[in-house]
Amino acid sequence: MGNEIDGYVLLSDLATKLKINKSRLLYYESLGLISPVTTVGKKKMRIYNMEDTVTRVRFIEKAQKEKKSLVEIQKLLS
Repeated sequence: MGNEIDGYVLLSDLATKLKINKSRLLYYESLGLISPVTTVGKKKMRIYNMEDTVTRVRFIEKAQKEKKSLVEIQKLLS
């Protein structure tokens, strides 16, 4: 994978790893389901913990397949 450094990764590389659109990750972020560790640069590039975020996104997707709402998922993750 492109820009993984010490377990941290950019949004675009995370989307590639998970085989989902960047917009979906941004949506999950807007709901507080995932969050970047930090942002860098003028463009506010998001840096994520690879392992933690992959685990959370896989949990979110599994819960959605089980017909859980995003509100229910938020409660489960908090």
